[in-house]
Amino acid sequence: MSIQSPPILDAKQRAWQYWFVDGFTHLLLGLTLLSMSICELFPSRPRAFWQLGLRAALLGLYVALMLWQRQILDWLKSKITYPRTGYVQPPFDAMSGAAGVVELGLEGSDERRAEAERLAADHRKRLLLAASLAVPGLFAMLLSENRFVPTVASVLLASALWALRKREKVSWITIVGLPVLGICMTIFVTPGAYPRYRMAWLMAGWGALFVLEGTIALARYLLQNPAAKVAEL
Repeated sequence: MSIQSPPILDAKQRAWQYWFVDGFTHLLLGLTLLSMSICELFPSRPRAFWQLGLRAALLGLYVALMLWQRQILDWLKSKITYPRTGYVQPPFDAMSGAAGVVELGLEGSDERRAEAERLAADHRKRLLLAASLAVPGLFAMLLSENRFVPTVASVLLASALWALRKREKVSWITIVGLPVLGICMTIFVTPGAYPRYRMAWLMAGWGALFVLEGTIALARYLLQNPAAKVAEL
């Protein structure tokens, strides 16, 4: 006999899906990676005034996103997402008390408690698998100057994202785009370039893919939930 997921687990899964449906999470993550990597690719001592101003703006954007990304995300959702499709508690806020809530919601049901534990163990395995794929690729980018390393590293990163795709809602744009990015770096990036510059190019491409993914998700969300429709309701 099949075991149905308990309501509290279904609610948590819906909260995760709802958190990523508007694309803001991936959009801000992509902007963070882009601003960081472009600052790294800039000359250490910009000569033109516009270069200095652009680098200062990107550095300010990176610092703001690192320090207040959650506050920015909450503000964007409160202005755009929640008025259209309603509010739901951010899944990150519920993680600290999730274990106790699950135990309370599953009290008296050994089968459902076992299912909750199985899902948690599966998520831990996916995180471990993703880390075991991503970390060697990133270290290879930093330590090796072989021109084929970007391709190998990007394939490993794409595999790590594929392992997390269901929970983190990563689309195929990033999963397929990363290997293409690695191949382009192998072909076009000058062999023997400093590893930190190659890492910056990889992060810039990765950030651009997240921005593209988030922009498409946001456009789709706004088309499906127009403000005029909300006003009529």
